Amino acid sequence: MERKMHDYGPIIVKARDVAGMTIQDMLNKYARPGKHDWAWLKTSPFRPFFQHLCFSFKNQIFSVLVNPVDPPKRVSFLPKDDIENQIRECESNNLIPCLFDVDVKTMKPISGEWNLVHSRTGKDVIPQDISDDTPVEMAPWELLNMGIETAINALEKSGHEICSFCDVPGINPQLWFVIKGDSVPSSLTIRTVAASSTEVITINDFIHEEKMKKYKHYFLNIELEHPAEHGYEPGKLYRAAPFHIKLKGLEPLPKALETHDYIKLEKGPQIWVKEMPEELS
Repeated sequence: MERKMHDYGPIIVKARDVAGMTIQDMLNKYARPGKHDWAWLKTSPFRPFFQHLCFSFKNQIFSVLVNPVDPPKRVSFLPKDDIENQIRECESNNLIPCLFDVDVKTMKPISGEWNLVHSRTGKDVIPQDISDDTPVEMAPWELLNMGIETAINALEKSGHEICSFCDVPGINPQLWFVIKGDSVPSSLTIRTVAASSTEVITINDFIHEEKMKKYKHYFLNIELEHPAEHGYEPGKLYRAAPFHIKLKGLEPLPKALETHDYIKLEKGPQIWVKEMPEELS
C-alpha cells in the first residue's frame, strides 16, 4: 500500500519545492559551524495539515504555508481558512506562523533571503534575528510530531508498512500501518510524554464505530528524558536538546484502555485521520 500525498495541485507542488530549497539555502547560510542549529520537522505532504513545511532554527519553530500569488496585486491562491487554521495551531503550540509568497508566473520567491512573512501581521520573519539558545519547553504539537516520527522509524525498522499519518492535534488515531505479513491496515494511537509522567490522554471513542470494528487498533507509549548530565529540570522537555527515548511496547488499544490509567476514551464527534485506507473513506 502506498502512502498518499495531499492533492495540492501543480501550482502548490512547484511552489512548495521552491520554498523548501530557498529555506534550506538560508539554513545552511546562517547555521553555526559544528552546531545542530536547524532541523526539518515536517516535509511530508500528507493531509490533514495546518502547514506545508515546518523547520526549527535554534530555539524557535517556524510553520510555513506556501502562498502562490499573482503580482502586482498579490492575489493569493491560498484559502483564507488555511491561514486561520495555521495561526490557531501555531498560537496554541508556540510556533511562528509564516507565509512563503511565490510568484505564480515565474515560480520565484517574491522577496530575497528567507522570503517569510508573519501570517497574522504581515511583517518579515528573519529566523536568525529571533532565535537563540535559551531553553524553550516543547509544546503539545512538538511532542505529537516527535512521537509520530519515532513510531514510524520503529515500525519501518520492524518491517511494517506505513499507510498514512497525521500530526494535527486532536485528530486520532495518528497513524495507519500494515503489520508485516498482514494485508489489513491497523491504526495506532500514540502517547508521547516526559519519563514517568502521569499525564492522561483522552481520545475519541472511534474503536467502537461500526466501520472500525474490522480493523485492529494499537497503542504505543513513548517516554522522553534528557540525559542527566545536561542539567535540565526533571519532568520537563526542551527544544533542540538530546533525548533518551523509551518505547513501551506496541499493544492492542482495547487492552491498553483496560490496563493503563493514562489513556481514556471520551464520547463525542469523531475526528479521524482523513487519509485512511480506501475502504474507510
